[in-house]
Amino acid sequence: MESHEILREAFQQTSPKEIAAEMGLSLSLVYITTAAADRTISVGESEKIRQQWDELKAFTEGFVRCCEEGNFEKRPALTGRRA
Repeated sequence: MESHEILREAFQQTSPKEIAAEMGLSLSLVYITTAAADRTISVGESEKIRQQWDELKAFTEGFVRCCEEGNFEKRPALTGRRA
């Protein structure tokens, strides 16, 4: 059984977010790895990848702004994160 097949089976039992946390990986990496491993990306997978990418870009932009302001104590919050 291939790793992407194992992940897809695991997604039926728990959320990708829980799997990412357990494995110490970013949620984006879990989605991208799963989608790329089987060489197909469904519309749903592409939407999830886009959402994660947009969140990552927003967080990075906030971090860069803090750096430019010399404010290293203030960390930008990850918006759109689900509990």
